[in-house]
Order: sequence, then structure tokens, then C-alpha cells
Amino acid sequence: GNSLSGTIPASIGNLSGLQHLVLSNAFTHEGALVGSIPASFARLQELRCVYFSHSRLSGSIPAGARQLTKMQGFFMRDNLLEGALPDVSHWADLRSVDLDSNKRLRGDLGGFAKLRRLVVLVVHDMALSGQLPDSLCSTFECDAHSNAFRCPLPPPREGSACCGVTTCTNSSAATPADAPRQQTAAAADLSRTQGRPSLL
Repeated sequence: GNSLSGTIPASIGNLSGLQHLVLSNAFTHEGALVGSIPASFARLQELRCVYFSHSRLSGSIPAGARQLTKMQGFFMRDNLLEGALPDVSHWADLRSVDLDSNKRLRGDLGGFAKLRRLVVLVVHDMALSGQLPDSLCSTFECDAHSNAFRCPLPPPREGSACCGVTTCTNSSAATPADAPRQQTAAAADLSRTQGRPSLL
């Protein structure tokens, strides 16, 4: 396919009937989109699916995106996005999300835990924190490793870690790099408390 380049114009907000917006480069950054997502993006209130993956988009996801309540698929993986996750708690029809590898995109997954139709949540290698909601463990595909979720984590389901997350932190100021060390310390403390030698 053709590669996309340039910036997303503010005039995109004038496409009020738009339902699918595909501005992705398939697995390549060649000729990638750059710049930020304009605030006018939040005016596309008929939008069902957004594909902005594999580009060089930076800045934050407009806070007004919370108004896009018809959203079903939200794909922005492998960009340079930062700032807070949008409030998705009113996106009742949301089924699939992929935001992975936006290493400075922060927030918690509390809003996603309220979505009953969510089947795919891919949010690894980001700057997420807070508690990992237990309800997300039953999501058909959930991958949230390499973040800094608070301990304790939800218990494993059928022998697998919830959303692939095996490390957590006891510090609200920790970064994803701190999590393995703090989880190891917590596990060792638990072993001593239970009167068993630590295996770590």
C-alpha cells in the first residue's frame, strides 16, 4: 500500500459524518505521519474506528475524545504519544484497543474496566500505573506488561498472569523499570511471613 506522510489537518473536524478513519502505515515508519492529533478530532462524533498506528504522532490524545461515544476500535500503537489516556468510560461500544509502545502515555485502566463489550486491550510498553483491574483478566485478549501497576496484582487465571503482568510496584512514583525489583522484594517478604524460605 501507499505510505502516508505529513500532519493531520485541523480541518479533519469538519468531516462530521466520518465513521472510519484509517491513517496508518503498516508496520513501517517510512513517510510516517508527524505532529499532533488536532483538538478538532473530538468533533468526529460519528466515529466508530480510528487507525493511527505505526507513525510518528506526538503530543497528547485530545481530552475531548471522551465525547466519541460511538467508538468501537481505537488503534494508535507505535507512536510517540504522551500525556494522559482519554476518559473512555462512556465508550460503551468499544471492543478493541491497541495503544502499545507509546512509552510516555500515562494513566490507569479504570475506565476500560467499565466496558462490558471490550474483547481486545493491548497496552504494553507504556507508562500506565494504578491498580490493574481484576475485571480485565477475563478480557479475550489483554496485554499490559511493561508498565508500573501497583501491588497486589490480580491472581493468575488458569495458570496465566492477568493481562501478562507479572511485576508490580508498591510506590506510586515508580516507573516501569522499577517494577520487577519491587515485585521481587514483595514476594520475598511474603515467603518469610509464611515461614518458607524465599525461592527468588
